[in-house]
Amino acid sequence: MKQILRPFFILLIMASLVVAGCGNSAEQGSADAENPEEKKELGLSDVLSEAEKALQEEKGFSYAASGTQTMSMDLGGQKQDIEQTFNVDMDMTTDPLAMQMKGSMQMMGQEIPMEMYMVDNMIYQKTPTGAWTKGQLEGLDMSQMGGQTQTPNQVLEQLQKFLEKFQGDQQNENIKMSKEDGAYVIEVAVTEDVDAEYMKQLEDALRSTMVPQIEQSGLPINKDDVDVKVNEFTQKVWIDENNFQQKKVEQSMKAAINLGEIQMDVVQDMTMDLKGKFEGTITVPEEAK
Repeated sequence: MKQILRPFFILLIMASLVVAGCGNSAEQGSADAENPEEKKELGLSDVLSEAEKALQEEKGFSYAASGTQTMSMDLGGQKQDIEQTFNVDMDMTTDPLAMQMKGSMQMMGQEIPMEMYMVDNMIYQKTPTGAWTKGQLEGLDMSQMGGQTQTPNQVLEQLQKFLEKFQGDQQNENIKMSKEDGAYVIEVAVTEDVDAEYMKQLEDALRSTMVPQIEQSGLPINKDDVDVKVNEFTQKVWIDENNFQQKKVEQSMKAAINLGEIQMDVVQDMTMDLKGKFEGTITVPEEAK
């Protein structure tokens, strides 16, 4: 069962990085945020507004991501728990919206390389054998990847909507802010009961990223059988209190995935650290086209 599903492990990690990357791009700031020396107390809405202002000058970012992924699988009554760890470097540009990711996954004593590009609403992935697969991002624009709206700034608007939904600027268990080590720390916890529409967007984004690769990966799975149910999604974002530049993101997801005869429960924990600005151009290798 491990051999059959190995390509899928990589797909899910890549899909989750897409979700995180598209969300994180909107929460960046520059070192030129207005009045960095001003030390007034800011509320959640204030911090999000300042981060949105600071974002305007930035065109791209580089990240280092690492994490763990645990799968409890059931294939025709055969059950198995598998844990993977992964490390990925990722670059992203916001105009045009594009991504490139390179790294590796460790699973049961083996190291598996990962490489993927997302350009012009197409996804290209290098398989463990060295071959390339590609496909259209089905039913979802790259401008909407990650369950987000059309521009990176609108991710911040989504958080503002959460604030409005949860009693204005008041904090509760679903969205709250604290301060530690010179940073504002914003925590968001979403379930279907909290915001069914947002969870549906996350599920669509994950499925859209996985389906093109599943079709070309050789997995015995029909794309119509791919069903993703995100049960819980949490994100913790550190934003520098002086320049409103994002410092780090921690993200956790619990999901149930049905692939026809294969059912699995997934728990994924990931940390993304901002390495700095990315000023290059993301292009797809000729051999992948």
